Parts: sequence; C-alpha cells; structure tokens
Amino acid sequence: MIEFIAVALIVSLAALYWYKRLFPASWNRTRLRLGLAPKQIANSKGKGCDGCSIGCKGGGCH
Repeated sequence: MIEFIAVALIVSLAALYWYKRLFPASWNRTRLRLGLAPKQIANSKGKGCDGCSIGCKGGGCH
C-alpha cells in the first residue's frame, strides 16, 4: 500500500512538472484562479507604458 502511495505521488509530481513546462500560460491561469500566484500590481508613478516614466517611443518603452 505504501509503495502505491509513493508511486502515485511521484507520478503526480512528474505530471505537474511537465504540465507546467509544456503549458506555462495555462499553468499561470490555473495558479491565479486558485489564488496561488501573486497579483500583479500596476505602478501608478509612471507616466508611460507599464509604469515607465519616460514614455513610449516607437511602440515600446524607452
């Protein structure tokens, strides 16, 4: 019985590892839904793109 639990745990961790590696966007959405990922906080000091104080030039910051 203990062997079965150990094997099931190892297989579950391996599946989780490869899911995370192969589907990073889906993994991040799953983490956000479960409340395991930190929330992204926008920087309100900046005047340009994503908190950049210089502003956007040519479609990108700086």
